[in-house]
Amino acid sequence: MFYEEDIIDDILTCPKCKLKYNDPRMLPCGKTYCNHCINLQLNNDKIGFDCDYCMFFHELIPPSSSFPQDKRIEKLLENEQKKISESKLITEFKQLLQSLKNLTEELTSNKSQSPTIINEYCSDIKTSINETTNNLLHEIQNQKEELFNIVSSYEDECFKNINKVDLINNDLSNMAVESDKFQAKWNDYLNNQVVKESEVRDAFESGNEVYKQISNHIDTLKLSQLNNKLVIFEPTKPTNQLIGKIYFENFNQNSIKFENFFKLDLKYRLNLIDRAYYDSIHIFRFSNGDFLFTYQISPFKVKMSLLCDGFFQREYEIVKPVNKFKITINGEKIFFSFTKSLRIFDKSFLILVEKSCDENIDSMAATNDFLYCLTENNYILKYDHDLRLFQKIRINQENVSVQKKLSNLKIYSECIYLCNTNDIVTIDLKNLVESDRLKIKEKKLIFYNGKIVALNSDEDFLALYDLNGKVIKKQSLSKTLSKNLILVESENFEKISFFDFSNYILYY
Repeated sequence: MFYEEDIIDDILTCPKCKLKYNDPRMLPCGKTYCNHCINLQLNNDKIGFDCDYCMFFHELIPPSSSFPQDKRIEKLLENEQKKISESKLITEFKQLLQSLKNLTEELTSNKSQSPTIINEYCSDIKTSINETTNNLLHEIQNQKEELFNIVSSYEDECFKNINKVDLINNDLSNMAVESDKFQAKWNDYLNNQVVKESEVRDAFESGNEVYKQISNHIDTLKLSQLNNKLVIFEPTKPTNQLIGKIYFENFNQNSIKFENFFKLDLKYRLNLIDRAYYDSIHIFRFSNGDFLFTYQISPFKVKMSLLCDGFFQREYEIVKPVNKFKITINGEKIFFSFTKSLRIFDKSFLILVEKSCDENIDSMAATNDFLYCLTENNYILKYDHDLRLFQKIRINQENVSVQKKLSNLKIYSECIYLCNTNDIVTIDLKNLVESDRLKIKEKKLIFYNGKIVALNSDEDFLALYDLNGKVIKKQSLSKTLSKNLILVESENFEKISFFDFSNYILYY
């Protein structure tokens, strides 16, 4: 099978030197050679060239000093040169080389700082542990040594990760080899030799593979720089048997384990949000992995931003008096309420439906068929996705034993969850009658794989409950993290994500 690329290569190759034509000249017989391949000879007082193709002697007629240029071949050479120079692969490979250079510089800088950072940090932890244990009873002295061993093991693991960075030297050598191969191919082109695009592609893919290996080693180095820090040592009361606990700031199984998450720094876009609007930040994760950020930037302005593949793709601003705006998602739709108004957007922020309502909405949640809104007067408004009011339910003693105002509405597994003052009331979606009461007092909560994740910012912990309200795990948080953590609601409840407002880091 012949390909266009092979045919073009054959046409542009000089039959004498077997290289790409350099100043192609056409003989009277129609054969083309490079100008430097045509060796003029003297034959019977005539200057000319013995053609290897037609076996005739072609006389060069004065005053010409060479045979005429082959304009057709010259045009093909010009088009081929333009095609290669504009090749996307060439541009991408140059960008790859620059990225590798930046990664190498970052690696050199980080590696030199890591030992000092690790030593100082672990030394501070040991000092804190030592000061605490000296104030406790002598009978728990042995447990102090156990805690020391934990920190020492952590320190050893950090240094072990630094040693792993030496593996990058081999990868850099491989990258140098691949770069040389690519440079050789590029030089061939510059020297007018035949270069196939497939060869450039192979060189690019080889370089890209090494780039991934170096990136993995960079992540290993970052592990050694205490990205997964130990929470400051927390002593318990002297009456307890254990003197304290050391946690990792993570979420794995039934505890927080952030190092298993992807981490995205959004400081460049979100650092202008006033911290006074912390409670107005709402983040949702669509089933395809996109994130919707909605946040207030002034008393008269709310912004929605769609994050796709790590970049904000589009934004939408609502500029009018905004009072207690609420938002939720379902499928490709975004449901938004503010100042006795309801809107439905698509993910391009095109308004699909808009309608006014009689009351302000305190909370809302959507299913595939309906939108449920909790109003300030303890009504539940049930709309279809065209915002036609389907049902209006008064929450009172007849259907739900609620004494005080409700504050939050969630929907999960055919149940409505209403947050009361000290517990959560569950209502069956089919008959809209109370089915259970859960002893959960936290109001900031999301659902995740059949469990309830709740944030308690007052007591600085994250709790994991089953659907019956039974505590599975309570995880202590640092005060800074507790006051700035935002739980991200996932459309399909199968993913869990967090946003750390103090550092503008999205963990997903």
